[in-house]
Amino acid sequence: MEPAATALAALREQRHRFLNHLQVLSGWLQLGDPAQAARYLDRAVAELQAEGALSRLEPPELALALIRAHWAALDLGVAIRWHLANPLPGPLAPALVPLVVGLVERAAAAESRRPAPELTVTIGPGPGGWELGLRGPAAGADPKLAAMA
Repeated sequence: MEPAATALAALREQRHRFLNHLQVLSGWLQLGDPAQAARYLDRAVAELQAEGALSRLEPPELALALIRAHWAALDLGVAIRWHLANPLPGPLAPALVPLVVGLVERAAAAESRRPAPELTVTIGPGPGGWELGLRGPAAGADPKLAAMA
């Protein structure tokens, strides 16, 4: 898919997700439950903040792919948290983007089969460049799964 089409597809998906948030909030308010609406709004804001942090990663292909992996994890019911070093130790080699995204997606899928699924993803500097850490009950106790140059 060419870059403009890829960006447009992501914008459509983001718009759809945002409108869904507004619809859920409207529903809670119509049901007369402002406390539930406030809790939902907190989750929606956290989701949007995570997307903002991911959007600043380099290369842009990594940022977009991880935002989509984030959405996929949320769709599976996985509470996903991101810890991103700022600044990162330079851009990730584009050839490694599918590897990083694949690890995150597989960890989220494994977590989704557990009660109260959650996943913490850490991306930051490591001894040879980048380091990726995944932590969740299904990901195992060792948070450091891969180090990348």
